[in-house]
Amino acid sequence: MDFNPIQAQSFALNNTGDFLKKSNGKQAQKEAAQDFEAMFIQSTLKDMRPKAEGGLFNDGLAVDIFYQFMDEAIAKEIAHSENNFGLADQLIQQNFH
Repeated sequence: MDFNPIQAQSFALNNTGDFLKKSNGKQAQKEAAQDFEAMFIQSTLKDMRPKAEGGLFNDGLAVDIFYQFMDEAIAKEIAHSENNFGLADQLIQQNFH
């Protein structure tokens, strides 16, 4: 079975509301929404990076893994900061008001 990231993101989008409603407590709901926002930001960061071919530091699995971990760390910092994208707040507001 092949993994399709587009289908995985679509599944996550369709099931985020259900997960948020089932989460216990406002803090758990906020953390779940922030984690979803971090996933969105990580995907955006990955898509913004230019696709370089060849070169000294642009080849190999190790570089891809490094960028993946770097994007994840940056995305989590942004999503959990005061100056986030606001996606988590919108998810919570949409699902509970």
